[in-house]
Amino acid sequence: MLGVAGAVKSAKVLPSGFGDVSVGFIDTRDVGAVIAAVVAASPSERADLVGRAVNLSGPDQLTPAQTAASISTALDTKITAVEASDDDMRRGLAAAYGEGDVADAIVLATKLVREGAISGEVSTDPALLGMATFPRLRSLGDFALAHASAFKEADAAFMEGGASTAAAEGSS
Repeated sequence: MLGVAGAVKSAKVLPSGFGDVSVGFIDTRDVGAVIAAVVAASPSERADLVGRAVNLSGPDQLTPAQTAASISTALDTKITAVEASDDDMRRGLAAAYGEGDVADAIVLATKLVREGAISGEVSTDPALLGMATFPRLRSLGDFALAHASAFKEADAAFMEGGASTAAAEGSS
């Protein structure tokens, strides 16, 4: 999500390649919390997880429009979801992460979700992991609030630049 923060900051748009597919974005801090919970669980609780791959997702399954609305609410700024081609996504992600594997992997995963080859909807029900305790997963709104500066700091710099330019023009 932070890979598109530049577009959110500069144009108030959330580029997405998911079409109308719902996706459960998960905060990387929550991935760490789940791993820690599994490691701290009793051996009997962990037994069912040995040798299993577990798909994690955030608590909310959101379409791109719903994702933009959630970020809009958290930032108190209107953000609009826009459909982006795979090439546009790759260019934008390469600007955020550099050319190479990260941008390519995100674009490929987005394409696979959009085409239905993999599901963007994954349950994070603690019972599926066989665990008595499970960390609370953050909503996308929680994530946006925690990372508000990543989504907004360019706006402040732009406004300061605009204000100083206007002041300079007014004084001449």
